[in-house]
Amino acid sequence: MKQVIEINIRFKARHSMFSSHRWILVLSALLACIITIGVSGFAGTATTTTLASSLNPSTYGQDVTFTATVAPVPDGGTVEFKDGGTSIASVAVNTTTGKASFTTNSLSVGTHVITAAYSGTTNYDPSTSNTVNQVVKRASKVVVFCADTPLIVNTPATGTVTITGVPDAGSAPPTGKVHLSHTGNGTLSPSTYTLQESDGGQFEFTYTPADGDNSPHVITASYDGDSEYAPGTDTFEQEVTKRAVDIQMSLSPTSVYVLQPVTVSIHVEDDTTAGSPPAGWPNGIEISLDDGGAGGTFSDDTPALNGSGNCTVTYTPGPISGSPPETVTITASYTESSVYMAKSVSQSISVDLRPTQTTVKFDTSEGILVNESTGLTVTVKDM
Repeated sequence: MKQVIEINIRFKARHSMFSSHRWILVLSALLACIITIGVSGFAGTATTTTLASSLNPSTYGQDVTFTATVAPVPDGGTVEFKDGGTSIASVAVNTTTGKASFTTNSLSVGTHVITAAYSGTTNYDPSTSNTVNQVVKRASKVVVFCADTPLIVNTPATGTVTITGVPDAGSAPPTGKVHLSHTGNGTLSPSTYTLQESDGGQFEFTYTPADGDNSPHVITASYDGDSEYAPGTDTFEQEVTKRAVDIQMSLSPTSVYVLQPVTVSIHVEDDTTAGSPPAGWPNGIEISLDDGGAGGTFSDDTPALNGSGNCTVTYTPGPISGSPPETVTITASYTESSVYMAKSVSQSISVDLRPTQTTVKFDTSEGILVNESTGLTVTVKDM
């Protein structure tokens, strides 16, 4: 603020020799020397205003706080926040911190030119802030989807990722990279996809689970965002089931005597209609054999399958513990793996005591008399 000081200067005539005419002229000239001097030494304190955004870029609908800081801290005044040329708020300055803040979540999608103008007071000059170009992006709604029914191990499925904007009206399709990942063992392709406007915000991927131990497998799609769309993410829980296996077993013969060998033939194959078995399966896979504790022996109780899924062993039944004939149940089992469900099959054989032949031979061939003793030999022979 400026003050005006008026200085009046007066002179007194000291010499009487001046004529009245000249006295009047001098007096008039002196009276005309009333000088008005503008003194500028009384101006207010200069200020600076700095504007900052709490979140830039922001997403549509998010709270954004704009803070104007006036320095030095003034003794009052207000800050007017403007979006371009439009006033959006007027906030009193905190006389302790010099700050004035304004929070909004109603900024539209696009770039907003935000400024803050300090009003000043009697003691502090007005000032205008720097410009903040506040970028507001559309929120990205990411939806990832694969199979709506459980997916069988080693069976490929086609999934989709769809990205739309919020708000969506009048927006161009999103562009930029989308990253795909998953839990569990499996193959997902592509792992990264770059959206073009021509994609319309959607693309397909293929997922093939390699095991069913950790179902569900969680597929995650993460969108990086672009100049108009904010980043976003979504997950899909894909249920996974293991493949089925079929075991065929034949026993020959099925009616035997104790210690009579039985040939056990086993064939194993994939029993799943979808997808395909893992490479090399079932070569080397072990099958477990048991007789339910009957006491017999196998030539190998964990035989390995060949490339065709076959193996052959010999079973020898042990002694009978109950009344003959005794039924012995032989079971072949496939142990559950990360790819296949467990499977077992059982068949029974009848085990009887071994047949024998008993012969009696007297020590003499000429016969014996009444009350005559003689020796004899009894022979029992396995038949």
